[in-house]
Amino acid sequence: MKVSQTDGPRPSSLVAPSIWYDAVEAPQTKSAGRWFSVTTDLLKHELDSRYLVGWGDGSVNHDRTAGTLRRLPVQKRSAERFERLLDACAEVLEEVGCAALTTKEVVRRADVPIGTFCQFFSDKEGLIGELAVRNLENFMARVTSRIEREEPEGIPGIVEVAVDEFVVMRRTIAGFGVVDFGAVGQGHILEPTRDNNTAVAGRLRSLTASLTGGQDDAELDIAVRVALECADSVLKLAFADDPNGDPRLIAECERVLNGYLKDRLR
Repeated sequence: MKVSQTDGPRPSSLVAPSIWYDAVEAPQTKSAGRWFSVTTDLLKHELDSRYLVGWGDGSVNHDRTAGTLRRLPVQKRSAERFERLLDACAEVLEEVGCAALTTKEVVRRADVPIGTFCQFFSDKEGLIGELAVRNLENFMARVTSRIEREEPEGIPGIVEVAVDEFVVMRRTIAGFGVVDFGAVGQGHILEPTRDNNTAVAGRLRSLTASLTGGQDDAELDIAVRVALECADSVLKLAFADDPNGDPRLIAECERVLNGYLKDRLR
């Protein structure tokens, strides 16, 4: 199986950023598109420019006109500052959580001018949202890279890789336990028209179809969405009292997913 990346999306620092920085001509003031393809999967996020809201006070703005990205970085220096802001955001989230996170503290830790934050993000929700997007891009890149290397067979192989990579990210990446692919109270971080789990399921659905040779249709969509909701709940339980995740519950998560998906996708 071949994984391909198209011009457009800003990959994480782990996914060949120089390819993106050299290729993309992102608008400076208008909406910027993010494209990423994994085999047959092609996802587009439309990001609208908004005004700065709730600067530095730690509050969460639940108005869906907030929480957006103003623009993506074009030059290397801007891209490095952009990544530093996301890294600092993850560190602060790990320490104090979403409610206590302030943009002022993120800017201080990232060691960038306040104006740099304002160039890229409308508010702290936009910052958190972009961190969630980076987490998802990292996750998909890790899953697809491992599948390319190991070539696992069937549903059990896909389930094992996906659960393993999520668990590793949960254990090792700062802030991932607070904001993985979404945050409490921000149900549409990844896409404005679909909730976070549905957006993630869309990415996994296309990957599953390409690996199993099945139809990427409504039946697969329902199966993957239900499986993702189950995994989300069981893995939250696994990490509720154990920072490394209860291995029994992690194993049970794989068992539940395998039983359900093998029956639904046979």
